[in-house]
Amino acid sequence: MQQNKPNYYGIIPANVRYDKRLTPNAKLLYSEITALCNEKGFCWATNKYFSELYEVSTTSISKWISSLIEFGYLKSSIKYKEGSKEILNRYLTLLTYPIEEKLNTPIEEKLKDNSTTLNIKYNNKEESKEKEKFAPPTILEVITYFKEKGYMELTAKKAFDYYDVANWKDSKGNQVKNWKQKMISVWMKPENKIAELTNQPKRKKL
Repeated sequence: MQQNKPNYYGIIPANVRYDKRLTPNAKLLYSEITALCNEKGFCWATNKYFSELYEVSTTSISKWISSLIEFGYLKSSIKYKEGSKEILNRYLTLLTYPIEEKLNTPIEEKLKDNSTTLNIKYNNKEESKEKEKFAPPTILEVITYFKEKGYMELTAKKAFDYYDVANWKDSKGNQVKNWKQKMISVWMKPENKIAELTNQPKRKKL
C-alpha cells in the first residue's frame, strides 16, 4: 500500500546541494526532511518510514541521516522510555535552513509533554550578532591618530571639535560609526595637509 506523502514543498539549499561529501540520495532525503519540518517545525519520522517511502533499506537511511548530522545540516534529539534505553521518539531539526512560518514557534511548545528539550538553530549569524556601540574618541586619541598619518595637531583639533559639538554625527545627521574612517574620508585630504605645511620652513634646494 502506498503511504501518504507530505504535501509540503522540500528545499535543498545551495550549501547542501553542492556539498560533495553528501551523496545525491542524502541530499534528496534532506529535502524530504525540510518538507516535514515545514509542517511541524521538526521531523519526527522514523528510518522505517523513510525506507518505505523511498523503497530502500533502513541501513541506507541511517547512513544518509548520519552524514547530514556529521556535516552539520541536521541535529538529532532522542527521547528514551523512562528508566530504560529504549527509544520512544527521534526528532530531527535543521541547522542550516530556517523553515518559513515556523521561526516564531519554539519546538518546546509543540512538545510540552516531553521531558526532552529541543532547539532549532539557524545559519543566520548576522542577525544574532549584537552591534557594537560607538565609543567617541578622546581629543588625545584623535590628535595621536592625525600625527601618525602625517597631519598636524590643528586639523585634529578642528575635526574633534566639529564632531564633539554635534554629538559625533556627520553633516547628514547620521551617527558616526567609525571615527577613524570618517577622519580619513573627510579631514585627511591632500589639500588640508598641504595647507598646514605652508607655514613650515621651506627646504633649501640642493
